Amino acid sequence: MRFWIWIPCPRSLSQEERRVSGGRISLFCSVSVTMTPEQEQWLIQAIQELQASQRELQASQRELQASQRELQASQRELQASQKELQAAQQELRLVQQNQQVLIQELREGQAMLAQFFRESMDRFDERTRAIERRTEALERRTDQMAEEMREIRQEIRDLRRDFLERR
Repeated sequence: MRFWIWIPCPRSLSQEERRVSGGRISLFCSVSVTMTPEQEQWLIQAIQELQASQRELQASQRELQASQRELQASQRELQASQKELQAAQQELRLVQQNQQVLIQELREGQAMLAQFFRESMDRFDERTRAIERRTEALERRTDQMAEEMREIRQEIRDLRRDFLERR
């Protein structure tokens, strides 16, 4: 099979030697290539695998962004809980200064607030751990896909170099 491919022009080419397209100098040169059916099939498969890896990477990035948004929402919830706790503690101090009779009720209020804060912290910690686990898994998958993409690119470069050397 014979077809044309576009490859980056070497920087050593003079501007006159580079292809002029629409008044601009193209950084690519066209080359006529003849490949065996096996090479053609391998190239098609490599391109398909690269495209699939790119789609997976994009999906992972979207999932990571969703996880980050969820983490931010959890952080906002924690901040709101902390503000509520601070407001309740201020109210508690005012009540203690004005009336000793309400000490027992205030202690119960403190216990309820502490429980609420602990539960909020527990929920936040649980969500954070879940997000961290997902983030770590996504990072591992992203790293793996990036490595696969590097390997595929290297294989394509090797194939191109081998082809050009045989030519």
